[in-house]
Amino acid sequence: AAFSLQGRVVRCVNRCHLRWQAANLVAFRLWRVRPYSHPRGELS
Repeated sequence: AAFSLQGRVVRCVNRCHLRWQAANLVAFRLWRVRPYSHPRGELS
């Protein structure tokens, strides 16, 4: 029972992590395309 519960938790964590990673990627892209919000935009 503990093993199946652990697998369920791992799947939930993986799903939440993928969603968080995707949200971070979108936010980073939006942050990169706005030069006024990126102090070192000319260097990247």
